Amino acid sequence: MPEIRDQAKSIGQKIRLYTVKELHDQYTGAQDQPDLWCKQEFIAQVLFHAGEQRYFAPDRTVLQETKDEFTSSTKLEINLDSLYKREWLQIVTGIVHIPSTIRGSIHSVRRVKDCRNELLFLKSLKTDRNESLLIANFEQLVEQYKQDNTIGLNIENAITAHLVTIDSEKVKINNIGYYDPVIDNWNEFLFLDFLYDRIYGDECHLIISKEKLFEIHSEHLKKFALTPGLNVMLALGLATESSDSYAVSLFDGNYCSHDILDEAGAILWRSLNTAFAALAHDQILMKWCRKIVVKGDHRCDTYRYLMRGEKDQFNRAAVALIMQEHSLEASPTEYRKALLDDHSGRDLTAVRFAERLANSDFVDDSKDAFDTMAAISRAHRATTDDYLYLAQSSRRIISYLVGQIVKSHSCEDFQIDQINDLTPNIHHKPYLLWILCFWIWEWKPELVPALMLNTVITSALFLIQRKFSITQHTFESATEIKYKITSELFKHLLTILQP
Repeated sequence: MPEIRDQAKSIGQKIRLYTVKELHDQYTGAQDQPDLWCKQEFIAQVLFHAGEQRYFAPDRTVLQETKDEFTSSTKLEINLDSLYKREWLQIVTGIVHIPSTIRGSIHSVRRVKDCRNELLFLKSLKTDRNESLLIANFEQLVEQYKQDNTIGLNIENAITAHLVTIDSEKVKINNIGYYDPVIDNWNEFLFLDFLYDRIYGDECHLIISKEKLFEIHSEHLKKFALTPGLNVMLALGLATESSDSYAVSLFDGNYCSHDILDEAGAILWRSLNTAFAALAHDQILMKWCRKIVVKGDHRCDTYRYLMRGEKDQFNRAAVALIMQEHSLEASPTEYRKALLDDHSGRDLTAVRFAERLANSDFVDDSKDAFDTMAAISRAHRATTDDYLYLAQSSRRIISYLVGQIVKSHSCEDFQIDQINDLTPNIHHKPYLLWILCFWIWEWKPELVPALMLNTVITSALFLIQRKFSITQHTFESATEIKYKITSELFKHLLTILQP
């Protein structure tokens, strides 16, 4: 075993030499002055004492209450279970999410919100896409439809919504088929619009009372005399005023650099562990994630400022949280789930495609799931550099935690236990396999030789190796370097497999 470990370390160091990448991006936003007033501690205190508004991270209970409010005001019944099954609403780590494609589609829905009758009429014409009719014929069809259905039609609304275009002689029927998902799910989209306004409206922030913020600032000023005035901090984007409280907004702009936020995250982790010592570490971690990750910066690399014991504690909690997340289990709707939450397809066209999908048959085949997600990525992205990454906003916390686990490991000390702890049953968790591969490829490809001791993911590791981005080379070409690394990895694998 020592020989295998030494071999893995040697190959890993070569991989790192040729694929070197700064783990922490040079931040070009806020330029923090030298640490004269311990800004990171102040930020940690603000985050520690900040509370959540109702829709900051809504759960099933809040969603049910919102549905009841909607039904009470509109008299329309909504089947939440149906929205869950169709992945139009997704629950991850206990938080309700509207996937990105549905969110994007809501903006299209708002354009035709007052045109339901007009949409139904135009669809009934069964015209070809962008087909034109003579004005006289069109007006006759309008009158006939109004008479047959005993309803009114406001063609001006349809013109404003760009459903039809009228010139001096003809009426052109625009692409009405685009709105089929809206026509077929009118009540559901009205509810999602109602929910959207709340999740992304005025009740979706971390907030802190003015009294508490003044107190934190006063106490901090006593310890650090060079602490800026609170008005200066607010002007720079720390928080925005809201009646008797402030909405924390330090994640929205350039209030602080990533280095400051990284260290603030570490201080916050220690504070939460002290305050909630009776809780399990994964429960404390979820509290931490709700303050840092839910609406914050997913590049917050807190592990950089944690001691080894603290880092292990953080990572073990992350593994526990990830492994108990039921939404990662493969299901017949995994393909649809990925498509609906892919940032590059944020309109009704993607919704139409997802609704036409039959349930996929890769429930117990992680390779099919992995390949399918890769196909979606290739189809929706202009570049193939992001081949291994499919952004899913609903799984942001999962992605972040897997990334932190991977980034905090090194080929030098061979401490990869916590990465291996993610792999049991990973063949039935396609997104976990996907995102683990991405973070290894993106930030820590030098871990591939050491991870080959875990034969559960060997084939995926060779896929990562094939996608290595060679960034440093001298007289050898990138192709030659890749060939050399591949050869050494195969020899290394054979050594591992020898009885």
